[in-house]
Amino acid sequence: MKHKMSTRGLSSTTRPLPFAFGLLSGLLALAVMRAVDVPELDVTAYRAGGGLAGGLGALTGWLVVRLRERGVYGRFSGWLVPLAGSLVGVTVQALVLVDGADDDFSFGGVEISALRSVTWVLCGIPVGALAALVVWGVLAFVPRLLSTPSHDSAERLATPFAVGTALVGSLGLATASRMELPIVMGSTAVALAALVHIVLSDLARARWLRSVFSGEIRGFEVVPFKTFPSDKKGTSVVGGVVPRSVIVWSEGNLSGYRAAAKSVFATTGVDLNRATAPLRLRGVGIAMTVVATVAMGVLSLASR
Repeated sequence: MKHKMSTRGLSSTTRPLPFAFGLLSGLLALAVMRAVDVPELDVTAYRAGGGLAGGLGALTGWLVVRLRERGVYGRFSGWLVPLAGSLVGVTVQALVLVDGADDDFSFGGVEISALRSVTWVLCGIPVGALAALVVWGVLAFVPRLLSTPSHDSAERLATPFAVGTALVGSLGLATASRMELPIVMGSTAVALAALVHIVLSDLARARWLRSVFSGEIRGFEVVPFKTFPSDKKGTSVVGGVVPRSVIVWSEGNLSGYRAAAKSVFATTGVDLNRATAPLRLRGVGIAMTVVATVAMGVLSLASR
């Protein structure tokens, strides 16, 4: 009798990536706009650009992940990234142009007249697309630096970005100008939301491992690591765990020579306690970060 593979506890492993993409997109957009003096030209465009880059970045990251997971237009999903960046760039350029239309508007010593307005707006396409591709490239390259591949690679990648943004944002509340205060508060809130999401994903992963070790999920079995040759061992369920056991999957109750047909799903620790130790450590670190962020945020706002 066959039964469906139950990996529900691992289904959210890629969800933190949209948070990370949104955070990096927003921060990079603010840096680029500040470099080209957008805050001096138009405060509204500066705020809107940072918020739009963060929100649209998170939405784009989510769409790309979902399309690739479902195999729907997966090869074309990468075009969403530069398209979203271009949209942000064009929006910022258009806002600056509209708000400065009634004034003597110039940029870099060049007067922006009606004849040059179209060119001005279109300049946002390459700038926005390039910035978005830089962020996506970082998120695509950093996982390769992780020592071992695992099913929680997305959480391992997103956690330092979210922690850093939350802590820096809470401190920045004290020195941010009134123009930048909503942006800093928004990025800090998004970082905290990402950390909460990571904790929820880790809790689901820990419950799945508990069910596998206890034999509650049919078809999965935890066997000694030496049972299978090295070329058949899968990735780790949780990164940072010393592989001492292998989780195998079979579609039915196999025995005898047919037992060799069981497929390796992933590697894990020698027992449940060691298999989930990094998840507990990450949870404690995130809890401390949330408390510190809230405390420093309150103190920062009180010192203004």
